[in-house]
Amino acid sequence: MGYSVHGQAGDTTCLIPHLDQVRENLEGQLPKKIVADAAYGSEENYAYLESMGWRTISSTIPSTRTPIITANLEILRAHQFRAENFGYDQATDQFICPADKRLHFLRTSSYTTDNG
Repeated sequence: MGYSVHGQAGDTTCLIPHLDQVRENLEGQLPKKIVADAAYGSEENYAYLESMGWRTISSTIPSTRTPIITANLEILRAHQFRAENFGYDQATDQFICPADKRLHFLRTSSYTTDNG
C-alpha cells in the first residue's frame, strides 16, 4: 500500500507522481492492482497506467464519464445534464439532452491539461 499528500486542489494530477513514488519505494516493483476513486480518472492517467503495464480493466479507477445510477432522485436531478447522461443520434450526429433538446455542433477546441 502507498500513500502521499499533495498540495493541489484536484486529484487528477496527483496520481502519476504518487505511483512513481510508490514504484521508487518498492525498488522498481509495481503493485498488481491500482484502486482509486473517479477523481483520478483522466486520459493522461489511463495512458500512464497502460504504459506501465497496468490495464484499466485490472485497475479500478472509474471514469468520470461513468453513468450515474442512483435511487436518490435529488442527486439524479442535480446530475441529469452531465454530458454522460445525454443520448446520441448517430444518424444526425447530434447529442440529445434529458429535456429532449438537440445539441448542434458549433466548434472543436483543445487544451493541454496539467498532466500534459
